[in-house]
Amino acid sequence: MIRTHKIALKPNKEQATLLSQHCGYARVAYNYVIEKFSDALDAGDPFDFYGVKRAFNGEKYETYEWCKGMSQTAAKNGMHNAQDAIRRFRKKQARKPRFHSRFRKQSYQADNGRGTIRCCAKAIKLPVIGWVRMREWLRFDGEITTVTIKKQAGRWYACISVETADAFPSLKDGETIGIDMGVKTLATVSDGTVVENPHALYQSLKKLRQVDKAIARSRNTHGKTERSSRRTRLYLKRQKMYARIRHLRDDVAHKTTTALARTAGHIKVETLNLSGMVKNKKLSKAISDAGIGNFIRILEYKCKFYGCGFEKIDRWFPSSKLCSHCRQKHVCLDLSDRVFVCQSCGMVMDRDLNAAINIKQYDAVSSTESLNGRGDAVRPKPNGGGKSCEASIQTGEQVSFAFA
Repeated sequence: MIRTHKIALKPNKEQATLLSQHCGYARVAYNYVIEKFSDALDAGDPFDFYGVKRAFNGEKYETYEWCKGMSQTAAKNGMHNAQDAIRRFRKKQARKPRFHSRFRKQSYQADNGRGTIRCCAKAIKLPVIGWVRMREWLRFDGEITTVTIKKQAGRWYACISVETADAFPSLKDGETIGIDMGVKTLATVSDGTVVENPHALYQSLKKLRQVDKAIARSRNTHGKTERSSRRTRLYLKRQKMYARIRHLRDDVAHKTTTALARTAGHIKVETLNLSGMVKNKKLSKAISDAGIGNFIRILEYKCKFYGCGFEKIDRWFPSSKLCSHCRQKHVCLDLSDRVFVCQSCGMVMDRDLNAAINIKQYDAVSSTESLNGRGDAVRPKPNGGGKSCEASIQTGEQVSFAFA
């Protein structure tokens, strides 16, 4: 099992300068490969990565004299990262690789393979830089595979991947729960637990707007390309504000998913088309602020760590329109209706809780729906006689769905 731990570093001024220089060295090597690839692509010539790598190693000490005191592993890993980006582009898995800017993300891979980086107590030994203090211990025991150093919002971090001897635990026995994701409340569990949405972005919108306006005034005064010290401080201030927003959102997600994966035996969540939902201009900001996709991603891998079953139900399952008591489907249900009232049995329940119970009761094994090319279940076909599900509801007929 490979576990990754992100730890904040406490470098001194000299070490911080060396870290920045190594990030720059990796960026230069990355951009060198991307430039040669772009030239070959425009000319229609084949691209030889290892030939470009040899050319860079042959001229780097003359072109970049300052790199003699740097760790050459940073440049090597930077070039291999460019090769991976080119492979993904050729396989149509990503867009064309772009040049890295010195004013954006700073990072480099410090290791030279397995077992080349050591950690001792609250310190990590990096090539050329030496021992750098860490803010906490490395939590996992095993062989260190990769170490990536990055700078975010003025703070240095080490992302350490460790291959442990532990294996994924077998599935445990426990209660099956369903989770309904939302915007007003981040998650509603079928047992009645409600996870409040922190609304991290909305709390900082006013201050973010002030900083953005100050940056815009600086760009209009000094020009877009001419940077100033004041604008650099404003950029750092904005990065710290976004980092705080990200940390608040991740704190809720990690604490909630850990508690759910530890206590539950099997978890079912709905499959959401988030890329399509954010195209709604009225809801895009609220959906992005909730961090639903990141919540589900964290929950999925934590279920593996704690031996909890994880299942994504059919995307087209009408969990919000279905009565969890009598299984009657209701067509007319607006987003503003927060209370579900069943016209057949008279049940009154919170809309999100009703949807969570329906998600818990859904059974994919007995479902007769087929999968499409993207792995999602296709929409249910009309019933016999040419009637759709909605037409059957309007005529008073019962519509059956698969439940456990």
